[in-house]
Amino acid sequence: MNSPVFYVVSRLYSYILGVAIINYWRGLWGLVDLSGFTLQSAGLTTVISTIALVLCRGSSNSLGPPLFTITDLGRKDYFKITTLFKTKPGPSLRFYLDSCFSVVFVTGFAITQWRGLWNLLDLLLAPDDVFQSAWLSLVAGNILAVLLFIIQWPVMWFAGKIRRLPQTNAEFIGLLGIEDLMTFCGTLASVLVWRGCWYLYDQCLIVHNTDLSLWVSHGVAMVIGMVTLHYPTLMLNGLFMDGEVINSGDKTFFDTKFISNFTQYSVDAYKKKFERKQRKARAVNIEEEKLLVTDKLILHKDVNHNASMNDTNF
Repeated sequence: MNSPVFYVVSRLYSYILGVAIINYWRGLWGLVDLSGFTLQSAGLTTVISTIALVLCRGSSNSLGPPLFTITDLGRKDYFKITTLFKTKPGPSLRFYLDSCFSVVFVTGFAITQWRGLWNLLDLLLAPDDVFQSAWLSLVAGNILAVLLFIIQWPVMWFAGKIRRLPQTNAEFIGLLGIEDLMTFCGTLASVLVWRGCWYLYDQCLIVHNTDLSLWVSHGVAMVIGMVTLHYPTLMLNGLFMDGEVINSGDKTFFDTKFISNFTQYSVDAYKKKFERKQRKARAVNIEEEKLLVTDKLILHKDVNHNASMNDTNF
């Protein structure tokens, strides 16, 4: 398991990165709101952002909980943040351009897509009753998420059938289209759930003291995220390119396998610990055998020496 020092440093790093990302989200949302709070503005924001993400093959980066989670099991690659084109980090122009493109364009369009969908829901989903709108949003989002969880297996099975066909541009575009459609539906479900929870917290969580409500919400969410080893889910610590999931050969489209991942990690950690004990035991046995051989050699020399002394005296 992780050492206490690594646990503290890694969570502090995640917290700082999370604050930076939230500021980025808040800034872009504010800029989008300058275009007005109308159906036309929200619709154009959603359409333009979605098309841009499809064209740059970054649609999969708009997914969020409950359809996408990231576990922080182990130290491997915890501090690694991947760019869209997976350029090797280093002092190169290509890496800088990839980083700028990933942050400014891909992440930016994902954020504005969320804002566009959010505003559309504000305008269309019971706009005169915030409490009712929040519940409708939460229920609809969870229903859509469950439906997507159910259909992901036949979708991936169908994608596997397409992959077995001779590879042409039509098959490639078809697979990307399937992934983009699933991703957009997943993004809509995520926005619905987030929006529902967001407004319900505003309506129900310590409504008489806004500052205390914000601090409680922030603190509880942070602690739960860290304790359940899901804190990286709250931040963007890497980007994916469309086509990676649909061509992966996995049986599931959405990565939310926390229990199985945690179980596998626990099993692997136990195996590694058991192997270390075995290696240590073998090393101890080897040292004991060396000491035993050394003792035998010393004893043999002493016997020979005593025998030679007896012969001399005789």
